[in-house]
Parts: sequence; structure tokens; C-alpha cells
Amino acid sequence: MKFTPYFSKKVTQEAVNTRLEQLQEVFEKFKSSKRTSTETEGITNFVIKGDAIKSWNIETNKIRGKGKRSNFWDRLHHIEENLVQANQEEGRLIVEIKFDELHKYEEFVIPARINDGEYQVFLRITSEEIKQGQIKEVSLEDFVAIDVSMEGKTLQEYRGNIYLLDENGEDIANIWFGRNGEMKIQSGKYSICYWIEEKEVPYYMYTPAIDVGIGNNKFEFRQEDVVKIELQLSQKNPYNYVLKSVVPIKYSTTTSLNLNNENPVFYLSKGIYRNMIVSYMVEIEENKYELDIHTNYTGQEKIDIKEDRKFEYSDDFKIDLVRWNNIEDPDQEVITIYDKQQPLSQNGSYELMNDLGQRGRFYKINVDESMDYSYQLKYVVQLKTNDNEYTKEVIQEDLNRLTFEDIVGEDLLEGEFTLEISAPEIPTIKPYVQKIKFEKEDQV
Repeated sequence: MKFTPYFSKKVTQEAVNTRLEQLQEVFEKFKSSKRTSTETEGITNFVIKGDAIKSWNIETNKIRGKGKRSNFWDRLHHIEENLVQANQEEGRLIVEIKFDELHKYEEFVIPARINDGEYQVFLRITSEEIKQGQIKEVSLEDFVAIDVSMEGKTLQEYRGNIYLLDENGEDIANIWFGRNGEMKIQSGKYSICYWIEEKEVPYYMYTPAIDVGIGNNKFEFRQEDVVKIELQLSQKNPYNYVLKSVVPIKYSTTTSLNLNNENPVFYLSKGIYRNMIVSYMVEIEENKYELDIHTNYTGQEKIDIKEDRKFEYSDDFKIDLVRWNNIEDPDQEVITIYDKQQPLSQNGSYELMNDLGQRGRFYKINVDESMDYSYQLKYVVQLKTNDNEYTKEVIQEDLNRLTFEDIVGEDLLEGEFTLEISAPEIPTIKPYVQKIKFEKEDQV
């Protein structure tokens, strides 16, 4: 794996030791007035050197940790801004971040933007280095100005994402950039993504993996590197759908591309993608929603984009039980259970699935046209036996945690019964109906 060394100039070991002692003194002064939470397992120490540092933003919502067991890079959602301290001194920026889960991760990457994105920084440190109190130093003088163009025209005026990649081309972390002219990054392996909405047919382009360094900082897109993608909705319900955007997911996260409903096409870089999510605005029963439809529900099968292609979507949704494995056939006529405390979604999850096998999700839109991020679709769960009928209303988040005991309480559960799950707020969603048989384990 190729990354910028933290000390890039040749110096003597004595000079290095002296420099580390000086940096340690700076940090001791910096931390002397701060209290450390009893839950803090370690504190990262970075020094970003640069005489022209005017502003900075430590991207706390994009910090990633490499799991010790999974070996995957997870986004750490619990790192709040109050756990990050940055203090500018002459010619350097001192950054301190508190971590409370060193035992779970072996390495961390902290994205940062200096001077409103003039410098895009990825700070890397291992759990062991944090425990040892090591100080990592990054010099902005070592950064490389990247030069990305399309058919000879620079793309500096457009927005995009920078993805830091590992040796296998998988993304580790990413950082967003705006229309800020020249941009500099550390040496390393990257893919740089641009989206261009200002053209009659928009573009969404990813560079291949590039080993960026001195003498290797240029890339040019060509028209033959992209293909035309057309989006089509196969409509079954009497609603007015308006295409809003598309999200071509090549790495773990990306940004949506706004599209014209009257011309649902865009250019996309050739390559392998994980998913293609399309968003439609729709009004149902006097409520406005954003409907997101995922081309590839599981993400297990990759989407190979190498020629012009049409993606078809459908609004014919039903509530379905998607199994994680083959313990039970989800289509069998009667499912047998043996424990009232068993979740309704045992070995799977309830999802909105359409007739093309695509997953959907509805987001409510407020009166001011903003998205209601707190909204969750409500489900009505009914359990019908020969003698009783039980009903419980739950939000989307709780549906897959619901047990049979949550529905019937202390009542006995025996014999055959019918489970029905519906979403009456959106009447065109077909309900889930399943016959279930309860047997005590000693009867088996």
C-alpha cells in the first residue's frame, strides 16, 4: 500500500528525537486544561504543518475505523465534535481526537479539509500508535496538486468526492470537495469522482484507481470512457411520479445526481458498481414522499457497466420477508415456530420489495419541501387465531425486532393462525400474509 510518509525528508535520528520531544511538550501544554472522559481509551495526536493554514474542518462524520475482526472499514457515528480539539499555532495545526473504542479497531482514518478544500487530508493512525502516545506529523508542503480534465478542459469548477483506496482498490474513506479551484492531496491510491449537472445530459464520472504522487498527478476523461444510462419507471399505480435524482454507488458512499424528469438520461463511467438508487417525488393521499428504489437490494451481485444501458424500475410494491439464509423457504404455505419470544422476522427482515425484486423506501416531505428525516413508515401487524385477533402498530425501525409475545402478551399461542402486516398509510403497498403454526418444542 502506498501512502505519504509522515516524515518525508531525510533527517538524522537525533533530529527526529528532538522534534518528537518538542511536539510532546506542545501537546502536554495543549491538554493540560482539558479533562478526559473515563470512557476515553486513547487520544490521537496530529500536527499538520503549513504556513498558509487559514481554516480547517475535521470531518467527524466521515471518520473510519478498520475492524480487528471484520477487517472492514466502518464509519464511526459516535465521534462527536466535542471529542475533537484543534488549535492553531504559528506554522502548524494541532489536532487531538478522543476515541473510546480502540479495542474494536486496529486503524483509523480521519478526513479533514484545510483552507476550504484547498488541501484534502487523510490522517491515519493505528490503535497501537494511539496507545503508545505517538504524534503523527503531516506537512502540507508534501501535497500534490491534482489535475483532472475532460477532453482537455479542466474540471476544477465542478464538485465531487475523493476516495482513499487500499491495495485492492476498495475504498477506505472519502471526502467531498466543492468548486474551489486547485486542489492538493497526499500521495497515495485514490479514485476521484465528479458529477456535472450543468450539461443538457449530466455526467457522473469516476477515475480508475490512481497512484497519485509527484510526477503522477494528471488524469483526463474521454467521451469513450462513459456510457449513456436511461432510467424508466414501469408504473402500475395512479400517481404522478417525478424523477428527482440517481445515485450510482461504486464505493460505500457517494452523492446523488439531480436529473430532468423529461429527459431521464445521464452519462456514467464504465466500471463495476454496487448499486443504482433512483429517487422519485410522489404525492399519495395528500402527503408528499420521496420514493427511493434500489436496483441491487443485497449488494452481493455487482453491476457491470460497459455499454449504453436502460434501467427499469417499478412502483408495484409489497411487504415481503427477505431471508438471510435458506433455513426456511419464505414461500412455503405454513411456517412452524416453537417460541413466543421469536421475532416475526426470524432469519430475515421485512422489506418493501417490488415485482422486479428491487427494494424501496418512502421518505416523507415537509410542507417547505424539506425531507422529514425523523419519519418512519408505520406498519399494522395483525395476528388472527380462531378465537382472537391481535393488532399492534409499529414504526419501520421496530418491525424487525417485534416478537410474537409482543403481540399476544401473556395469552397462549397454539395451533395455526394468520399473520398479516400492512402499511395503510400507502394503500398501494400489498400486505404480507402468512399462515403460521405454533408447536411446543416437546411436541416436536
